[in-house]
Amino acid sequence: MPHANTEEGREKRRASSLKWAAAHREEIRAHGRAARLAWTPEQHAKDQEKSRRFYLAHREENLTRIKKSRAADRPKWNAYSVNSRKRKREKLAGRPRPELCEICGRPPIGKWKVLHFDHDHETGAFRGWICGKCNTALGLADDDPEILLKLIEYLKRSRALREV
Repeated sequence: MPHANTEEGREKRRASSLKWAAAHREEIRAHGRAARLAWTPEQHAKDQEKSRRFYLAHREENLTRIKKSRAADRPKWNAYSVNSRKRKREKLAGRPRPELCEICGRPPIGKWKVLHFDHDHETGAFRGWICGKCNTALGLADDDPEILLKLIEYLKRSRALREV
């Protein structure tokens, strides 16, 4: 039997501890949650400060580790980022992204072939799912209905001149 203070003994204890922790993972998590819920505001502040210090002390190595991980599996990280953004926007919109633009009724075109999450720039409120062309048109008109009405009148006048 290995002695407790040898490398072999320490490795055996480490393996035993990991096996126990894996078997009792939910119990460990529940205990940790219950303990944190009972903390005072001072304890929360102390823990946040400790976490902040740890983050600052290990920031560079964490960033390096994350960059290596992302570089090793770029498609996975890109898909995660795109899907995460998509889920967040659909949750904010309160409905899934449709197949056709809500203004012109056409499917999206262009490099990305996706409908844009259109929102009011003053309030941040969701307005609808629109194609890139309609999104650009709204942006160039500064989301101003008066400018859009003037554009409509301009097009009607120029069409009437062509027909004469």
